[in-house]
Amino acid sequence: MVPGEATKGILEQAADAFRSVLESVFGFIIEVIITIISTIFDKIKDGIIESIVSGSSALGEMMDQTKNSFEGLLNDVPEIIQGFSEMIVTMITDLLNNSMEALGIVQENA
Repeated sequence: MVPGEATKGILEQAADAFRSVLESVFGFIIEVIITIISTIFDKIKDGIIESIVSGSSALGEMMDQTKNSFEGLLNDVPEIIQGFSEMIVTMITDLLNNSMEALGIVQENA
């Protein structure tokens, strides 16, 4: 063997070893980057799901409050109708009384 060939063989083996180490390091770096990106997407997905669950929970709570308010309004409807009818009766009674008084004043002055 020629001394130059032995040196060339050693350099080729060193280059192959260096390539192998670089491939392993780059492979590891790529795996880390993929893991980081995957984790970020998982966090975003979890945040979106949590927002949807919170929103639907808030919507359900708001619907319950609306239902309770509507039921309360329905419970108050008879009182409202009674108060409205009393107001109408009072207005008609006052109108009739005022008309009768006005008619009486007109008869006295005639």
